[in-house]
This record gives sequence, structure tokens and C-alpha cells, in this order.
Amino acid sequence: MRTMILLGFIALIGPGCGSTLARNGQADRLYELAGVPGQISALVEAVALYAAEQAGGLDLGPGRRLRVAISATAEPSAVDAVARASFASDWQRDAAQTALHWYTSPTGERMRDLELRANEVDWDAALSDFVDEIIREPVPLHRVALLARLAEATQAAESTAELETGVARIVLRGVQILVSGDASTDDADLFLRLSAVYDGAIGRSRMQESIVFQFVYYAASDEEIEQYVLFAESPAGQWIIARDRAALAAAVDWLERRLRGLLEEAQPSAAA
Repeated sequence: MRTMILLGFIALIGPGCGSTLARNGQADRLYELAGVPGQISALVEAVALYAAEQAGGLDLGPGRRLRVAISATAEPSAVDAVARASFASDWQRDAAQTALHWYTSPTGERMRDLELRANEVDWDAALSDFVDEIIREPVPLHRVALLARLAEATQAAESTAELETGVARIVLRGVQILVSGDASTDDADLFLRLSAVYDGAIGRSRMQESIVFQFVYYAASDEEIEQYVLFAESPAGQWIIARDRAALAAAVDWLERRLRGLLEEAQPSAAA
């Protein structure tokens, strides 16, 4: 499930080659329909941007090593492969079929099209204009409540906070190694920093999500939104949301381990 990143179901497949191939083909299709590739691209881009920001606060040598290591680590196709493998784990055939039916239904395609279009706008300008518009003509309260259910069901704020915290975790762990030479030091300080990132991100996301959801689904009918809510709240919807979040978590874990390995190998003391 991919609603928006605010800056973003039951019987198991049995063993056997044929089932595995069928599952993998279905998983790849759902992976694309759920919008996970876009989230992985956003993750890789955010890691590179945050690493550049953090490198600017380091001495010349460590800053250069961080940028080089990030470039070698955050290779999009490799991160995507990790996310795909995680997405396809814990596969539930009935849930996957229900999700596939939703995504390929007229309403499912309509909602995905609205989400994709929203990703292409200049958000600052578009939201500013939209806020002006709904001040003149407020969105009906029943529709606001329906969109709030959608935001809660799709776990948009949590996914956004997890993504931002994951980016910080990857890069700050790298900085920790470069500064102290040991990734195991200052874990308490790192935990506090990451907790602050998560709290800030989820707070901002929850403040913004009502306006964002009203903007994204402005052209959808109440009936279309209600159908989306019912799917998102269903066991099938919750299953694919969980697969989506698991894929991102796996990508973050892999990036952190990969970056840590590269930096520890490149530490000047290691060659001494």
C-alpha cells in the first residue's frame, strides 16, 4: 500500500517450484502496483542528501570518505533487490489475490492515478493554493473524517517517520564510525537522536496529513474514497501495508550494515 510519503491477505503458498514462480511473479507485480519502487528511490535519494549534509560538518578526509562510501552503498538496483525479497516473504496467497484485484479495479486504478499525479506537483505551491481554496470552500466534515480513516488505515504518518528515522540511522551510524572508529560507541546518544527524529517526523506528518489527503484525493468521489478505506482496513489491505513497511525496513537495515562494513574496512587504523 502506498498512499503518500509526506515530505510515500491469508493462506500461505505451498512448497514447490511452480508455486514459487507464481508467487514471485505476483509479488513483483504487487510490489510495483503498491508503489514500493518509488519509496526505495526516495530512500536512496534521501540518504545521499543527508549524507552530503552531514559530510559538510566533518573534517575534509572523513567527509570525503562518507560521501564515497554512501555512493558505493546506496546503489538503487541493489537496494531494490533487497526490498523486493523482503516484500515477497511471509506471502499469503488469498491476501495477495485480493490486493491485486483491488489495484487493478477501476477504483483502485483511479486512486493510484491520483497519487501518482500528486507526486508530480510542486508541493509547496500546490498546497498553499489548496489551503487558500479550502478556506473559501471547506471540505465537508464527513469527507474529512473519511480521509482521516484512510490516513490511519494506511499508516502514512508512521511510514513517513520510519523512513526519515531510517535515513538518519544509516548516515549517523556512518558518522559515528568516522568520528570514533567504532560503531558500538555512543549508542545511547544515537538512540536519543533517532528518537528525536522519529518524534519530530511523526508529529509533522500527523499535522500535515489531513490537508495532504484532502489535496491528493480532491478529485475522488466519496464513494471511491470509502471503497479505498474499506480495502485499506481489510485484512488484505493491512497485509500489503505490512509488506510495504517490511520492504523499507529491510532496505534500511541492509544499507546500514553495508555502509558500516565499507567504512570499517576503510578506516585508516585498519591498514596500520
